[in-house]
Amino acid sequence: MGGGNYFQTKIGRDSQGWIVWDKENGENRFADCELAWTSFNRATHIFRFRWSGMLQGDMAHKEDRIHPTQKPAALYRWVYSHYAQPGNKILDTHLGSGSSRIAAYDAGLDFWGYEIDATYFALQEARFAQHTAQFSLFSDQKGAESTNCEKCQYHTKDGRCTYMIGCPYNSRK
Repeated sequence: MGGGNYFQTKIGRDSQGWIVWDKENGENRFADCELAWTSFNRATHIFRFRWSGMLQGDMAHKEDRIHPTQKPAALYRWVYSHYAQPGNKILDTHLGSGSSRIAAYDAGLDFWGYEIDATYFALQEARFAQHTAQFSLFSDQKGAESTNCEKCQYHTKDGRCTYMIGCPYNSRK
């Protein structure tokens, strides 16, 4: 997600379905928004979420920054809720901080992610493990019926492994 405005001349295809992330970051030297191209033939939509240094849109659930181009998980939750359907497969070829993975997990979407940098991969693995280990009284994702994968320790209640690549218990075919 993001950076589409830097590549629009190389995309080679027009779209009216752009996504605009308004960072609500006030007056500073950083970009006020990011654009993402979509292939959807529908109106452009705006997601507003403050992401300005130490200030974030949801300070009660502030995310630790572990990557220089990190996006908030809230951005991906919004994207998935507006553009993904149950059963869709999500591919992130630049996983970075793992925000897209966290949001896909929360939405129950099938997810594949790749990160070339071993340090960022390890950091997002720890972040994801912390996120999935949290217990919620209002969610049935974790509970007595959950089982852990022998290889990666991430299983959802419905048996879909949330490990990114290579888990022998993975339901992706």
